[in-house]
Amino acid sequence: MQIKTLLKTAFAVVIALLIQYLYLEGPAIASFQNDRTYEYQVDNYAVKAQFPATTEVHLTPDKGEEMRLNIYFTDNKLSFRGYLQIWRTADLEHFLQDSKARSTYNFISYVLKRTSLNHWSGFEESWSADFGENVISSQEYWLELNDNNEVVRISFFTDQAFFPDSTSSAIRLILDSISVKND
Repeated sequence: MQIKTLLKTAFAVVIALLIQYLYLEGPAIASFQNDRTYEYQVDNYAVKAQFPATTEVHLTPDKGEEMRLNIYFTDNKLSFRGYLQIWRTADLEHFLQDSKARSTYNFISYVLKRTSLNHWSGFEESWSADFGENVISSQEYWLELNDNNEVVRISFFTDQAFFPDSTSSAIRLILDSISVKND
């Protein structure tokens, strides 16, 4: 009798787990099964990343003394936009603190913390700012590429007080797929 009860319980648990997996994970997998990989070779940099199929990605000519490469992306369906950039800065933490101090943004919230992502370490910046009748929120990752003061910046922006839940899978896809090589 105990074996029969145990088998019924095990069967019910397996069914419940399958339903949970299909209900919770299915839509996230389906929405990004058509993701696209973009590769750019600019100067000495080879940059590669995956984006959801609904995301438009553009390499821009913007660069200068500190910014070496600029890729702009936007996704109207998922309500975000951002940048994948290569920067050169001697002291990343000081650079970020100084940038915030000189900013004209009216910050509602601002958090700067150390982080590591993939095989890089650096900083994660999260903030919201009031722009009159509009609010912008951002998640930014500034990751040290090497000992030559080169940093990859991956930033995400939305015109809302908080990122919609629908963006978390897209952001994770992009972050987990980034590859930067410098010859």
